[in-house]
Amino acid sequence: MSDQHTDRRVAGETEADRFRRAAGRFSEIIAAVPDSAWSNPACCTGWTTIDPIRHLNEWVPALFGKGGLDLTGRASAGDDPLVVWEELRAAIQAALDDPDVAGREIDLGPAGRHRVDRGIDQFVTGDVVVHAWDVATAAALDWPIERIVDEQVAAEM
Repeated sequence: MSDQHTDRRVAGETEADRFRRAAGRFSEIIAAVPDSAWSNPACCTGWTTIDPIRHLNEWVPALFGKGGLDLTGRASAGDDPLVVWEELRAAIQAALDDPDVAGREIDLGPAGRHRVDRGIDQFVTGDVVVHAWDVATAAALDWPIERIVDEQVAAEM
């Protein structure tokens, strides 16, 4: 990882800390979505409120699976969106919290070789933040962008 990336970090904060914070906010947002709002149009053309969760649940396991890291949950796209997200969140957090897994270098295909923790930090955490805003906006929740993107996360994006 470049020195520029490292210099922007909050002292003592890890990739696991950043993901935990961003993922926790996303969980709060998903839990707050009323059942009637899951089919609301989202910011991305053709997407509804539920589509960012499906998107994360598809691309994250696919990308990290290329490097041999299984982040696949048992929940299917038709299950409760919070259950789907929480399974993926738990798998990612477990990888980040295990020093042997987090420090392992893996091949992410076209994205190149990365340590697991840095790959999650670079590719996943920011996407979780963006999609938290997508879901909150589509569901008409009172979650301003400043509540979703704090200084620490913004510095890493």
